[in-house]
Amino acid sequence: MAPSRRRRGRGAKTEKKEQNFEDSAPIAPQPEDVSAPYTYDEQGDNDYYGSGDYRGSSNHDGANNHYEPSYHHGKDTRQDRLNWSGADSAHWRAANDLPPPPAFGPVESSLAEYLGSVEGLLDAPTFETPEDRAIFLNNVFTELSGHELVLMTDQVGSRLLQKLLLISRESQVRVFMQRLDARFVELMVHRFASHVCQTLLAVAADFVDRDLRGQGEPALGPDDLLRRDDDDNNDYVRPPADLPPVQTLFLSLCREARPFWTSLMLNSFASHVVRAFLLTLAGRSTQATGPDRRRGAALQSKKSAKYGARFNLDKPVAPPSATRALQVPPEFTAMLQTALAEIAAGLDTETCHHYALDRVASPVLQLALSLQAGTDELEVPGALLDKLLGGLVSIDEGKDLPDVVKRTLNTVLEDTSGSHLFEKILQVISAPLYRQLYQALFRNRLYELGQHPTANFVVQHLLAEAKNSMQLDLMLDELVPHFGALLTQRRSGIVRSAAQACARLNSGHKRLVHGLEKAVGAVGPPERRQFVNLLGRLVTFANFDGQPEHVLPPFNLQGLILLQTLVDFADEQGKVVIDSFLAQPEAEQLLWATDRQCSRLVECILASPQVRLKAKRKLLGNFKTHYSSLACDPNGSHVVDACWKVADLQFKEVIAAELLAAESTLRFNHFGKILLLRCQVGQFKAKRTDWAANQKGLETRREMFRDILGDAVLPSKPTEDDDEDDSTEVGKDDTSPVNNAMDPAEPERKRKRSKKHKIEENDEIDELFGRATNKRKSSKAKRR
Repeated sequence: MAPSRRRRGRGAKTEKKEQNFEDSAPIAPQPEDVSAPYTYDEQGDNDYYGSGDYRGSSNHDGANNHYEPSYHHGKDTRQDRLNWSGADSAHWRAANDLPPPPAFGPVESSLAEYLGSVEGLLDAPTFETPEDRAIFLNNVFTELSGHELVLMTDQVGSRLLQKLLLISRESQVRVFMQRLDARFVELMVHRFASHVCQTLLAVAADFVDRDLRGQGEPALGPDDLLRRDDDDNNDYVRPPADLPPVQTLFLSLCREARPFWTSLMLNSFASHVVRAFLLTLAGRSTQATGPDRRRGAALQSKKSAKYGARFNLDKPVAPPSATRALQVPPEFTAMLQTALAEIAAGLDTETCHHYALDRVASPVLQLALSLQAGTDELEVPGALLDKLLGGLVSIDEGKDLPDVVKRTLNTVLEDTSGSHLFEKILQVISAPLYRQLYQALFRNRLYELGQHPTANFVVQHLLAEAKNSMQLDLMLDELVPHFGALLTQRRSGIVRSAAQACARLNSGHKRLVHGLEKAVGAVGPPERRQFVNLLGRLVTFANFDGQPEHVLPPFNLQGLILLQTLVDFADEQGKVVIDSFLAQPEAEQLLWATDRQCSRLVECILASPQVRLKAKRKLLGNFKTHYSSLACDPNGSHVVDACWKVADLQFKEVIAAELLAAESTLRFNHFGKILLLRCQVGQFKAKRTDWAANQKGLETRREMFRDILGDAVLPSKPTEDDDEDDSTEVGKDDTSPVNNAMDPAEPERKRKRSKKHKIEENDEIDELFGRATNKRKSSKAKRR
């Protein structure tokens, strides 16, 4: 629900230029990007740190002017940060004890010319038969045989090899892997070859999965049609009988890298290959997309993704169905446990903290923790987690950490890279260890850390990972009195996380709502009627009342997200939002319904099971005579759809009648046409009795399956609870129109849908029962 964060470098004003925290000039505070999924980004051609947040950025911290960071002493290079807290020079030398990148010379001009001529077929393979594809691959591998290492270390050659490996046969990939024996570590640290190594591991993982599922490549027979006399000595065309299987070759590459795990983690080019190794051994895909990519599971940055799209390197190794977990043999699981144990053994407590501060090594540590999550190896004395937390796992519960360890851990959670590691730690640890960590580092410091430009994200995750209501109450004791200051200092992400934690644990609702009312000055009935405007704009009543529109701040995304969270509060604590919204003039409610950000709050009110039906009826009644105009609006059409889902038969007749009256206009509107089909206005026009019977049946079945669908309709007759509901008090105060700002945080709505999807999209009940009416309606729409 939150916006994607921008580059997380210190003082970074743009993605193209990065400044030190100390050198950046003071800049006016900007709205904070709150806690959101993110990926990492690293400078250079091989950067895999994706677009992050403004952690440590002086121009986006809001309250950074009065906060003194723990350490900022002049220039801050990556090596300085590793040496900052007195790292032993032996550790630094060990971290760089790697073979130098290889240099095999330039690619022969004739080979480069040939590969350039076949690049088009590699970009868009158009083979009529499998035999044509096999002949093409044989020809290409015949030409490059013996030149694999040279091509891997060439910028253009490495790119072509990546494309070639994606369409190669299993036997050809096995031969290619065998050719890299004893040179793989050298290639991992090379600027271009490391990308080929990562692609090779992904392709090999897919072949291992296929073999275990019984879908592997069959062995070539003696009478194979692809055999040619002049290719008898070419292993790519005619693989030798003693060629090891893929999993054996993969494990061989792992064993080659084993002595260098901790050193490779610090290498800018090898680190992402180490993560590819660990992911493959664990049976996880290395090609994360969508939400997984935003959570940092991807191994490439946005910059690398753009490069891949430019040169057609973004094709998946396997079909989309391969997003499932990959099958791996027991040897892979054993190798994974060995690798994780060796990584932990190769790092002492002090070195772990230096790795945590390193933007290249930190993602590997995070992956290692996520792979150990839920296992017995995570929280044991001497394990990786124990070293990262300064021995907190080893000490008895109730004992405190030494002050020097606390200072070191505080440095980590305030660091732009270390804070991400702390978030991962909070995500994987158990409830007892969470309690110990909170007592040791966070107790009575939440507001202080919340002011920090980087540590405030850790506080947000601390709230998100609260294990029980008692822990949440302790954190609310610290934060609720400072809600006003947090909202003023652009730290609304902490308040939002606290509200979401209350909703998740079903606790602390009343305290949080009262804290928000006090923060925005909504202490009396007149002020509470403007609560949605105050919190939505993150402004106090004193600064809102009587101000003209051009003076008022625009609606704030985080304030609107807070309002949506409050709507779902139990114990009627969300009633303050409903009362305030219904107290707005009808014209103002229509403006909310057509605004890109604010319309989501209207949809949330209609869809929430916590909102009384009488309030929903009041809202549906306020939209009467306006459904046709809302249906033509890209945002209002979603509100009409939400109204239709919760309306009973009587309200549906009102909506359908309004849409029918404007049918000539809606037919030529992109969004109105969808609602005409959704509401079955054609049947309503031709056979209203059949339409009513159909809708009544849908209403009955929706009630029967309310627990499954989570979607209740308004009953045709009011209930006793509705008669007692007094949440529809209407105020007459005029307010300003809604600001149409962009909404970068919420998952983008699928407003642009294919024509076929629009026609065939129907009610969930129809999809559940597979009614034949769907097919009839689809065919009628197509004939039109």
